[in-house]
Amino acid sequence: MDLPRIIANQQRTFLSLFEQVRPHLATDSALPRRIKDLLGRNRAFGSRDRRLYRELLYTGIRFLPWLEPFLTRDPALAARLTAWLAPVLKDTRDFRNQLCADWPAPAPSLAGKAAQLVELTGGAFSPETLLPAWFRADCPAAFVPPHLDALNERAALWVRLQTAHPQLVLDEFSAKGWLPVESTVLPGAVRLPPNAEVAVTDSFRRGFCEIQDLGSQLVLLHAAVATGETWLDACAGAGGKTLQLARLVGAGGRVDATDIRPGMLT
Repeated sequence: MDLPRIIANQQRTFLSLFEQVRPHLATDSALPRRIKDLLGRNRAFGSRDRRLYRELLYTGIRFLPWLEPFLTRDPALAARLTAWLAPVLKDTRDFRNQLCADWPAPAPSLAGKAAQLVELTGGAFSPETLLPAWFRADCPAAFVPPHLDALNERAALWVRLQTAHPQLVLDEFSAKGWLPVESTVLPGAVRLPPNAEVAVTDSFRRGFCEIQDLGSQLVLLHAAVATGETWLDACAGAGGKTLQLARLVGAGGRVDATDIRPGMLT
């Protein structure tokens, strides 16, 4: 396939980055930070480049069992598969359209995608192989739809509002073209499009919202936290639940936060 120069360069760059990350996939507990540092070190990358390669790298990790057979014998096809499986975002659209122009749009389900790829490549693709086999005994429901499909999708982006004036935050999100969807199960939890750059917003810089997965936010909903109490966050990390606890216990309460990883606390 003859590719435009910029797309061919992006393909080579992605494959090079993926080869640098691949040896660490099963051993690095701080893999997201490794990827962030890898992309940040390259001064030739602009913000759009970083967003493209981040999406491709995480897609490659998510679908590694499907891609691995091709990474050595046909890297170009591995890159094409990654582009086809990647979420359709502004930053991935051109790369995907160039590499997969003659391929059909992916089916919505994993089973449908697997059947398409068998037809397109002649390879073996099974949705169940995307999860480790040992996990079946612990959680058999994860190996069947809809859970299997959900586990292999790009996670939704959730934020927690931490302000007495939430409409100001929602208005800023809307002004940027992001349609905020408020949770029906947890007040103050808002879902945004996956490519929303929350960290560059005025609301985020001023502490009016925090990026936090809905599942993490729901943990404290079931902990019966009351105002004025004292709590310990023993695995605080970057402090998402610590801040959430602080709002729940109020000015008369106390939250102590610690973590065995000093870098995370910093």
